[in-house]
Amino acid sequence: MAIVNNLSASNQKRDRLVNNRNGFTFAANITILSFALLLFNTVDDKILQFRYLCLIAMSIGAFSSIFFMLTINEPRLTKEAKEYDAIYKRDVLGEVEKPQEAQTAVKSGKTAKDWLSDTNFYIHGLVYMVVRIAVNVTMTVQPFYLN
Repeated sequence: MAIVNNLSASNQKRDRLVNNRNGFTFAANITILSFALLLFNTVDDKILQFRYLCLIAMSIGAFSSIFFMLTINEPRLTKEAKEYDAIYKRDVLGEVEKPQEAQTAVKSGKTAKDWLSDTNFYIHGLVYMVVRIAVNVTMTVQPFYLN
């Protein structure tokens, strides 16, 4: 989900994907903070509080990761995404099918040098890192204030 732009050509679908990602991030934060509050009010030993909270977070994370890997059929989704992208370009943008040689040239994408010379790459990277730091610091420090 980090590279939402490659998942859909539709701005609405990309916005929905970003909203879903952010919503699930906040739901995960609220879930862990709720467990922390519950543990801090029921368990007296601080070491046990931390251990239980770690076990709960790791269990939920492992379960959701395994569930995701078992239920997502990526080859089918990739095929459907390419089909929808072609339909979108044909119907909405009015583009016509390109010859096979032109399609392979377009698929090659940017090189590492292209990415490193683009200032938007650094701006987006900086904003993403600051947001992740804010979320991670909130999640690691806030439980100490709940106690």
